Amino acid sequence: MTPRSLADAAADLLANPRPLLFVDTCDVVNLLQVLATVAVNELRAVNRLLSALGANPQRCQLAATYVTAIEYLQKTDAANPVYQKDSQIKRLPPDEMTLQLTEIDAQIRRIHLVRQELGVPLPAPIIYSNLDLVSDLRVTAGMLLDCCWELGRDQHCVDAAITRVFAKMRPSHKREVKDSIHFEHCLELANRLRQNGFAESILFASANKHDYGSKVLHRPHDELQAAFAQVQMLYFERLADAIRYLGI
Repeated sequence: MTPRSLADAAADLLANPRPLLFVDTCDVVNLLQVLATVAVNELRAVNRLLSALGANPQRCQLAATYVTAIEYLQKTDAANPVYQKDSQIKRLPPDEMTLQLTEIDAQIRRIHLVRQELGVPLPAPIIYSNLDLVSDLRVTAGMLLDCCWELGRDQHCVDAAITRVFAKMRPSHKREVKDSIHFEHCLELANRLRQNGFAESILFASANKHDYGSKVLHRPHDELQAAFAQVQMLYFERLADAIRYLGI
């Protein structure tokens, strides 16, 4: 990720207007879950996006926040202290995917043993846990993050996030602060752009629909609609749909 202050990010986009897409941590981490719970369409869309940006870096601008960088390591890096602590309670995405592959291999070996006992042996099976799928998906997730700006910490945005926590306002209605810090930085950049006549699309993608979404697909929760509308920012609970909206 490329560190940028809100002021520098706004100046860049105003000087060279292009669509802006805010990416949430969960959407990057989801790339490590396509073997279990996430549709392959998400990976396919991200690959299209990476190809489009490789051909034309000005096709759109991806942005996340310093919170995204921290959270990604906490959810994916086995050497991270938070990862180590959380993994004692539940399996995190890389561990879950490794387990899935191990179970698939065990099931295939069982099928081969049964066929052998029945006198119809099968060719040697592929050992899926040896295919480095986890590593390959990590590379793709890393490439997505590399395309993102990392919006740096702004005290005004952090204060606004803390206000959400105390008021139990979404996305901090459960008193968790990280989502609101991310959200407030995105809102602030969008607000600065709109106040200076920025006319390109601004999209906010987050698969965290429990905190941001409503019962209607790609519609923010009622408590957040005014904030999205004020800066003309669109909400997508699937990153793939946000990428498709951009015509990619």
